Order: sequence, then C-alpha cells, then structure tokens
Amino acid sequence: MAHGARAALLLPLALLALLLLPGLTAPAAAAVRGTVTHVGSGTVTVARGDTASSVFAVGGSVVIAGTVNDTVVGIDTHVTLQPGSVVGASHTAGTTSLVLIGGSLTKQGGAVVRGSTTTVNGSQVATAWREGVVAPVSHALGTLSLIIWGALTILFVLLAVVLAALAPRQLTAVGRRITRRPLPTIGWGLLIALVIVPVVTLLLVASIIGLLALIPWGIVVLAVYAVGAVGIAALLGEALVHRLGGHMGLVLASLIGVVIIRLVELIPFVGPVVSGLLAILAFGAAAMAFWDWRRGGGAAPARAAETPVVTEAEQRRAA
Repeated sequence: MAHGARAALLLPLALLALLLLPGLTAPAAAAVRGTVTHVGSGTVTVARGDTASSVFAVGGSVVIAGTVNDTVVGIDTHVTLQPGSVVGASHTAGTTSLVLIGGSLTKQGGAVVRGSTTTVNGSQVATAWREGVVAPVSHALGTLSLIIWGALTILFVLLAVVLAALAPRQLTAVGRRITRRPLPTIGWGLLIALVIVPVVTLLLVASIIGLLALIPWGIVVLAVYAVGAVGIAALLGEALVHRLGGHMGLVLASLIGVVIIRLVELIPFVGPVVSGLLAILAFGAAAMAFWDWRRGGGAAPARAAETPVVTEAEQRRAA
C-alpha cells in the first residue's frame, strides 16, 4: 500500500516533467546563439554543430565551423571557414552574407557562403578615410585658421596704429634697446617668457585669492607684449624703408613691420620660430625700456635725444 501511494504521488510529477522538460526524454536540438561579438586579439569560434545569428569582430581571428544564419562582419580580422560551415543560412543569393574590411579570408573546401561577399582592402579604407574624414576636417580647420589669422592681423594692425600715434617715444625706446643691447634683451625676454609669466600665472591659479588677480595680470602681460611687439614691428619697417633709401613716419613703418611679421608667421616651420623669437624680444625689450623709463624719472627717451648724424657734406660746409 505504501508503495502504491508513493507511485501515485510521483506520477503527476513525472507527467509535469514530461511537459515542461522535453529535453529529458528527447535529444536536445542545437542551440541558436545570438550575435557573437569579438574585439581585440585572440580567436572566436562558432563550433561545429553550433548556430549563431551573426558574427561581428574587430581584430583577431574568427573561425566558423558551424552555421551563421545572417552575416559575418570582420574589421581587420582573419576569417576562416572550415569544411561544412555555412554562412548566411537564411539569406538569398542577392544578400550580402560576408563583409571583410581590411581583413583576410580563408575558405576551405566544403564551406558554403549563401549570398555575396564584400571585401574592402586596407588601401581602400585608407583612401576613404583620407577623402571622407581627413580632407574635409583639414579643409575646415585650415579655413578656420586663416580666418583667425586674418582677425589677429587686423587686431595687430589697429594696435600698431594706436600705439604709434599715442606712444611713439615708448616704441622708439623698445627699438633702441634691441639694437643697442641685444644680448641682455634676449636674456630678460627668456626669463620673463619662460619663467616669470608661467610661474606667476600658476601661483595665481593655485589660490582662490589669486584668481581675482588673474585677469589684471593677463592684461599686464598682454600690454607688455603688445608694446614690445609693435616696437619691433616699427623697427623692422624703418630698417626696410631705410635700406630702400626712403623715409616715413612711425605709424606707416609700424604697419609695414606688422604685415611682414604676420606674413612670415604663415610659413611652415619658420612661422612658429619667428613667433617665439618675437615674444622673447618683445618681453625683454619692453621690460628694459620700462626700466630705463622708471630710472629716468618717468621720461621716455625721445628720438631727439639721439646723437645727430652729420654727413660729410655738412662738415665741409661748416668748415
């Protein structure tokens, strides 16, 4: 009786197992995996008897021994189709089943690819990248750089006109410092541009109180650089005009010097060197001219203070 009661209790459980777990009484069908994704080195495999919906790989290797229902996509990947493998099992003849971009394919005997195969080699990828991405970006950046260069040139020209009109003796003092004491000018310029300005800026940024003085400090640095740079431009313009046998005012000489400097800065490799040297000379000459001005009681030296040049003809007439 006890045995019959136990059998009566197990019978419903056995029937439920037959309904919910048919795999216990029948051979299991091959499982269908989803999309197999692989990135990096190494190898991913769809084994014989396995089925995947699709395969997507970047780098490394893909070995197909089983079935892929849809598409295999490999980017810089080596794909191997072993005998008995099927790619694109659910595809028709006009559908793309295998895509290789910059990779390689080994198709062994007995492997089947239903549909078409698209292969893009490395040179085609490089050409598409250059023409589709690099060239448009370079063109856009080049156009933007040219616009920025034009805007800065106009600003530099306006600044040269204003300084030449309002502070001619200061600009003359800057040029005099460079011609008379070039080595100290370069030394002070290196000290200011490479040490003083970066260190003071970092100290101001590092403190909350210093942040309040950051904008005034930036204005001072730009003002010193502007006076020095325009003074150098004026010196360059005057030297060029004098060499050509002419003479002109400080404003026009400054404009000529600014245009020459800005055009030279467009030359590849030479431009950055000229810009760096201009900054060093500008900071050094402006600082030394300011020091001379402070030491002289606030009076900037004028051109009239220079020793007049007496020509040989004038000496004969005086005799």
